[in-house]
Amino acid sequence: MPGVEEIQAPRDSAASTSAPALSHVHGLGVDPADGRVYVATHDGLYTVAKGQKPKLVGDRRDDFMGFMVTGKNTFIASGHGAEGSDRPGNLGLIQSRNAGRAWTSQSLSGEADFHSLDFAKGTLYGYQGGRFRVGTDLKEWDDRGDAGGPGPRGQPLGRQAAGDDGRWRGHEHRRRPNFP
Repeated sequence: MPGVEEIQAPRDSAASTSAPALSHVHGLGVDPADGRVYVATHDGLYTVAKGQKPKLVGDRRDDFMGFMVTGKNTFIASGHGAEGSDRPGNLGLIQSRNAGRAWTSQSLSGEADFHSLDFAKGTLYGYQGGRFRVGTDLKEWDDRGDAGGPGPRGQPLGRQAAGDDGRWRGHEHRRRPNFP
């Protein structure tokens, strides 16, 4: 299918048996399927467990940003393709349905690198390049404008977003998304 990329590696592949010390962490998530903790970094997606070294998930060493667990074994992210890979500099929105072992481009490949993603009341909010984008299906996005500076009550804009009615909302409305 044009524009769709999938790279797969088994959970216990050689690529996932060793990992460097984690640094430049962009996000954390817990998979409700098995309780595993995932760490999105500048150098790939890792799992961490007590008493074990971090393990690279799959074989992608992309810069995973805007990482979010959206359901059992289902994640969304953005960021930058790894140096030397054939992936674009800006990944757009990508999704995994197998706990991070394979990723499929959903939208804005080559255009966007969402540094922050969040979900509230059926709407996905993304922040990239100083702009807010809003969508409901992982494919189509509305541009909601320039981030400017701090939001209402001096809170940083990365922790809140404008809804369809223009009102600012924070994390108090957060619940798990149900994307296709």
